[in-house]
Amino acid sequence: MPLQNNIGPAIRALRAAHNVSQEKLALETGIGRRYMSDIENGRRNVSLEIIEKIATYFEMSASELVKRIET
Repeated sequence: MPLQNNIGPAIRALRAAHNVSQEKLALETGIGRRYMSDIENGRRNVSLEIIEKIATYFEMSASELVKRIET
């Protein structure tokens, strides 16, 4: 399965594990809420900048986030 299809479920799992709403994640990372929704629903291609912002929020490196996306 392509990485693009795994991004949404990986982010949702991280949010659930940290009890963070989509709106809070979007607000605190500076990513629009609709854009975050589109990412989670597989409707957007995600840049490295966005991956880095999300990884930083969850206190992990971008490579750690990508590893979660790959599995």
